[in-house]
Amino acid sequence: MTTQGQMDMFAPKPLVGEMPPAKPISTAMAQPKREDPPVLNNPPPKKNLRMETERWLASNPEVAQLFLRFARELAARRRPFGIGLITERVRYECAISTSPSKFKINNNWRSYISRWLIAQDPRLEEWISFREVKY
Repeated sequence: MTTQGQMDMFAPKPLVGEMPPAKPISTAMAQPKREDPPVLNNPPPKKNLRMETERWLASNPEVAQLFLRFARELAARRRPFGIGLITERVRYECAISTSPSKFKINNNWRSYISRWLIAQDPRLEEWISFREVKY
């Protein structure tokens, strides 16, 4: 059997001090604590990777020719290859060259560079493996 003292142990205890009265919902919703960000009517345009790639190739013709040369060398071996292999070789060749280079190759451009290679030399289509572009 339980005694009265044991039962009191589980009884709710009174709160110390008073709680502030709750605000009505309409008042609480009408007064934000911080400013809401302005609504943008014109969101920034999405990046057009294809156009960026075309501009980059046009501004770096010597690097574009390296891509084409290395792709043709690999195609001459008559084995499929990916654009990643050529990209890393171009980076390597430019890193060890005597003239300092200021360009960077964005990995997001590689699929468009592979399509540019095929446009330059349609025989490469048989050897370059690539996936469908998602955007």
